[in-house]
Amino acid sequence: MRNKLLLTLAFAFVLTNLQAKEKLLKIGYANMSYILNLLPEAKSVEADYRSFEKQIKNRLEAKIGEFQEKLQALDKGYETMTEALRNQKEAELRELKGSIEQLQLEAQESLANKHVELLKPIYEKIQQAIESVAKENGYTHVFNADAGGMSMLLYGAKEYDLTNLVLKKLGITPPKVQEKKKSGAQGKGATK
Repeated sequence: MRNKLLLTLAFAFVLTNLQAKEKLLKIGYANMSYILNLLPEAKSVEADYRSFEKQIKNRLEAKIGEFQEKLQALDKGYETMTEALRNQKEAELRELKGSIEQLQLEAQESLANKHVELLKPIYEKIQQAIESVAKENGYTHVFNADAGGMSMLLYGAKEYDLTNLVLKKLGITPPKVQEKKKSGAQGKGATK
């Protein structure tokens, strides 16, 4: 009796271990850049970013224009100005140059912050779709196949690519699927 109990426990342990190993790890991947580029709201984000970038560029160009005008005025009247007036104009130019440099630094920071601000809701939406697809399909881990031009995934079998499933979850028909449907529809029409 004791041997049967030990054998049953050992068998249950092995079976549980095998099941645990099967469910332990299922890895998939998705191409975030590709998904992002296919989202309609990404185009409006790009337009918003370009508009903001243009505003900053215009402010910077206005400051640079002001600097150039004052520099030309100083150059033209340099010989006729008193030393005190020349010193004052040169000090104004140095101050203006410093404010231009500060504006350039602030512009870079503002652009970076705006980019993050605009993309954050889209990335959250994509992340939610990835999590949903992963849970629905039993994946324990999902890698990004393309992270800023540098792949985080060195190899992945095509069967574990979740990109098209994520696009479908987001309500987007992947372009390759659309092409197949069109060519399939044309092929069917030709045989009739």
